[in-house]
Amino acid sequence: MGDEKSWNAARLIPTSGINGADEQERGATSALLAVMGAVREYAKALTGPLGAPASQLETFIEVPFDLAGNR
Repeated sequence: MGDEKSWNAARLIPTSGINGADEQERGATSALLAVMGAVREYAKALTGPLGAPASQLETFIEVPFDLAGNR
């Protein structure tokens, strides 16, 4: 994965605009992830059925992945 310093933390009130459908989706995703990071019970309710451990989440949007050494 990339350098964590370049990752954008999820925010309850996203800084991006809401002009197009892509920006609206990005904003909604950011808000959902921010709430999951802030409200432990909510995150547990969403991730628990998937077998995730009950711990504090760190949430980020648009995390860059290095797939097989290609960027």
